[in-house]
Amino acid sequence: MSQFDFPRIHVRGLININVGTANNDDYATKVVAPTYEGGNPDNPPDMASYSKLPLRLADTDQVQPTTFGRSDNEFQTWASQKVPVLSSNGSQSEVLPAEWNYFGDMGIKLEFANPTGQGPGSCKVVVATVQTAPSQFIGSAADLGSLSTPDQGVVEPFLGATFSFKKRQDDPDSSTAMIIDCSQEGSSQSSQIFCENLMLQNGGKVLLGRKLDMMSGQYMSQAMPDKASTLWLNFQRNLNFGGPGGASGSFQTVMPFDDGVEASALLALFERYRPAGETRAIRGVVFRYNMFRVQAPYRYDLDKTMEVFAQGGLNPGIGQFVGTLAPWYDGDDDETYSMGRLLIPGPATFLMPSGGHGNANPENPTFSLAPLVARVNTNLKVLSLDAVNTFPEQYTKDPTAKQYATDAYHDDTNPDDTYNPKYNLQTLTLTLTPPAKGDITPPPVTLGTLTFEQAPAGAASYGTQAYYLRGGMIDLPLSFQGYSVDDLAEGSLSLLNSQGQAYLVENELMILGRRSTLYTEQEPGAVATQFNFNGPLVPAPLTVWRKGKPMTDEEYRKLVAAGKGLVVQEFLLNPIELQGSTNKYPLANYDVATLDFQLSTPVDKASTKIFVVTQKGVSAEMGGVIQEQDDINMMVSPVLYVRILPNQDFSQYYEEPSAAEPVGNSTLTFGVIYEHIFRNYFLLYPAMSQVVPLNNPQDWLTGDMARRILTRISPQQWPNYEYMPRTRDLSRSRRVLLEAWARRILALGAAEAAKANPNPSPIGRRLYVPR
Repeated sequence: MSQFDFPRIHVRGLININVGTANNDDYATKVVAPTYEGGNPDNPPDMASYSKLPLRLADTDQVQPTTFGRSDNEFQTWASQKVPVLSSNGSQSEVLPAEWNYFGDMGIKLEFANPTGQGPGSCKVVVATVQTAPSQFIGSAADLGSLSTPDQGVVEPFLGATFSFKKRQDDPDSSTAMIIDCSQEGSSQSSQIFCENLMLQNGGKVLLGRKLDMMSGQYMSQAMPDKASTLWLNFQRNLNFGGPGGASGSFQTVMPFDDGVEASALLALFERYRPAGETRAIRGVVFRYNMFRVQAPYRYDLDKTMEVFAQGGLNPGIGQFVGTLAPWYDGDDDETYSMGRLLIPGPATFLMPSGGHGNANPENPTFSLAPLVARVNTNLKVLSLDAVNTFPEQYTKDPTAKQYATDAYHDDTNPDDTYNPKYNLQTLTLTLTPPAKGDITPPPVTLGTLTFEQAPAGAASYGTQAYYLRGGMIDLPLSFQGYSVDDLAEGSLSLLNSQGQAYLVENELMILGRRSTLYTEQEPGAVATQFNFNGPLVPAPLTVWRKGKPMTDEEYRKLVAAGKGLVVQEFLLNPIELQGSTNKYPLANYDVATLDFQLSTPVDKASTKIFVVTQKGVSAEMGGVIQEQDDINMMVSPVLYVRILPNQDFSQYYEEPSAAEPVGNSTLTFGVIYEHIFRNYFLLYPAMSQVVPLNNPQDWLTGDMARRILTRISPQQWPNYEYMPRTRDLSRSRRVLLEAWARRILALGAAEAAKANPNPSPIGRRLYVPR
């Protein structure tokens, strides 16, 4: 039952998100100004011809850079310096075209040195508590006294333990996690997190992690965490933080157990506190986590950022991190997120305080709560709420100040979060409206209350300390007084404010695309029915639950007969500067006739498509059918992204184009490889050149490098940390071209390969300083 079951291990701390930002489109609504005030001699003579173009450096569809008239020699310097831009209202400002972290390598760390020198020297994610039952939390040695002596031995190893994505327990730099956007357009919830390992350790003792072969350094287990994709990107997570820093997102992954996974201590904990009546075998661990208040140290200090870029330095996003580990049983699906009863934003809102910097309309600065998922456990008589992404914080400093770095990295292991406490919404009430009995609708009954301060008996808290110690989970005891088990099963849940208005209301259905970030290949005239989610081609089905249980075929037939069937609406995802003007309407609407529906789509053109699952016969606010792309409510309707990668005909470069594994001919030189493949990554992702420069032919003309290429770009490597390119946007035709180049190098040998590539000089120049 995942994070809704027991026992749970709750972790918290700081996260280092080292994304590369040159492929972002945050400034695409602005255009490049042709000159600085008074003229700019650094602009090329034809700069005026680029002045009407949106400031975006990446052509996402074609996976190519947009250089604004700059040569490769000039581009990296230009992209990392201040450039004048014009907004639609004519106002002028300065931005860095490569944005705030040009040299980011897409990596994620949960154990890292403080990048600013302020606060603690080392940041970690630590175990906050071990929750053995709905009301039993153990967070310190003192808490162990409530347990029997054998139980103390089971729980104690986890107190003071740290959690990470590391490969090696003694190497903080061995993190295996990366964050990659499937769609790079706009503020989409298409972020993917790839990682090879989940590690719990207490000092030198590994409590959870894949074992390594001492000789080869390779994993002894084939069981690795599945890819995690964003669910419910909440842009109203903070009342005093705008932009990405005011957002949050939840992710979930599962890691199976086998003989190559060290998990004996964790299994002992899971077995000792296995819920009554649960007889299934434990197949692994589920990890649900949330990241929020992510901000780069020098996000609003362009001059300091330029100094960092001049040294090839980093300006990563540093954010807060909360997560929960729990048993993964036989029979539980590896869903994108654990299913249950879905509560979505209701009619009640609250105002952003005066002077706040949150993501709200300045003319009507209202906030809504983000969705939560509830699960009923009748055996334990508890209603569990996963509210890890729901309740907002209110940052107490100025998030736009240049000195943000000095107070962003306080000791985050302290539950009393000084700078980013939860916002006080006063006492909230969770109610149940029982199902109608004939013509009579019974009045709502109170299931429990949620307080901001420490919760009294029979209540729970959504406040700051409770959030961190309970991993965003809230457990309410069920009395079944004034309502029955059947009432709870078929009634409707609501979360009310102190005036009795609904912040959250239950949607009858919870729907997820089991695989929501998908890739396929451009092929004119073809229709894709299988997609690359995490390597192998797989279908893209929907998961539909009703009132906390998998919906039956008969229930869905009745829903369709009542005119309330599901519809999958297909849109061509708009670049941010074109939103509201083009591609407004659906390309197609697909009726979901039965629950075995699987996604399919034409793949004639390279593009990114977004599929929205809506429902007939209900309002748009409750997830109903929409008319335009701008009406998508990602807080209510599940979305799936399909990236169609661009393919070209490169047969002219092959000795035998029809061969299963073609070899390059004499026309396939490094210049061809650079132009079609390497140039994009050299200009937009300079971190990829830090080990081997992507623009230097001499580094790519050896047999050893050719063999590395064939290994690193192999489709079998897709889920792994070593796969290249990290951005996962190398299409089939470009991969085959690169493979043909590597086979030619192997066939020729280094000496002959050098003769076949007579110009050994680097293309462009290497501007960064290796670290």
